[in-house]
Amino acid sequence: MIRGGGPHLFVVAGTPGSGKDELIRIVRDLTPPSRAGIVVKHTSRLRNPDDGSELLFQGEVGWDLEGCEIRYTKYYDEFGIRVKSIWSELRDGKSQFVVVSDVEAISSLLEAFGDMTRLIYVHSTTGPDEYQEWANTQGYREDYVSSRVEFYWEPFSLYLQNIHAFDHVFIFAGDLDGLQNQVYKLLMSYEEGRFPLVRFRGDVRLTTESAGGAVVSETGKIALVQEDTGAWSLPKGHVKTLAGEDSVAAAQREIQEELGLAVGSPTVCLGDYARPSDERKGEMKHITIYLFPVQGEPELSPEDPHNPRAIWCDLSHAVQRLSYREDRAFLADCVPRISSAVEAGQSRQ
Repeated sequence: MIRGGGPHLFVVAGTPGSGKDELIRIVRDLTPPSRAGIVVKHTSRLRNPDDGSELLFQGEVGWDLEGCEIRYTKYYDEFGIRVKSIWSELRDGKSQFVVVSDVEAISSLLEAFGDMTRLIYVHSTTGPDEYQEWANTQGYREDYVSSRVEFYWEPFSLYLQNIHAFDHVFIFAGDLDGLQNQVYKLLMSYEEGRFPLVRFRGDVRLTTESAGGAVVSETGKIALVQEDTGAWSLPKGHVKTLAGEDSVAAAQREIQEELGLAVGSPTVCLGDYARPSDERKGEMKHITIYLFPVQGEPELSPEDPHNPRAIWCDLSHAVQRLSYREDRAFLADCVPRISSAVEAGQSRQ
């Protein structure tokens, strides 16, 4: 099965309890191992009673999270994917299925496997309350359930912002026979070669909405954060749109997490721009930046382990210190307005 057009990497995304795991089990039951397989992910989290062989846990034979070429954090746990292992199976003509609902990990897979990648979103008719009620009957740990409830809508937000990138959508309303029928039709379509390539995967860029702040002290310095990759940037992060968060609230939250500062309302929106996410060419960030003047020059105490360092930097030197070209260009354009705001604040003292 799945011979049409050669082997593919099917990336399956969806909210917690949406039917992703059921889809994987259906694929395993319907497809001979010689034709398709399930990508094994390495993870730092603890095993649940119903976890299958598609996950490897610390201490188990073959577990090597550090050796995974693609690593990402989801629901406060780390996961890893071995790109070389996927390539090995694809070269043998075996399509591969993997569950991933993290935008950066999906972007990395798109970059690594290009036209061979197909994105599937599994849409559920349930919400976080129904998921929590169900999960509490499954013997899952309390922290496991609460983390998934907290970020429940993130995969759906990823899908809404990137509908153009997804090839197929399945609907799961608790009917396993219905889901199996959808999966069977998909597999047969690829078996018969009825899904020709309609675009180059290199043209697909996933988009995420981010917001942050130019946090400026009374002395005219601006706060910069250093990511765990070593890159310097303004404090910012993803907007939790489906949780009811707007860009201002997201900027305030990210400043609290990355600088350890509680800021009030911004004085002005400095503008927005887009840039690739870190070094991942497959994801684009649309970033909105607000101006947050603060009193004095308070101590910076980052709370986010992925952005462990923060400093006050002279505005005249900050542009050169930023690591990303797009960040530098945006801040350089904003320097006159930021300087005027600082001078105005000083004149009122």
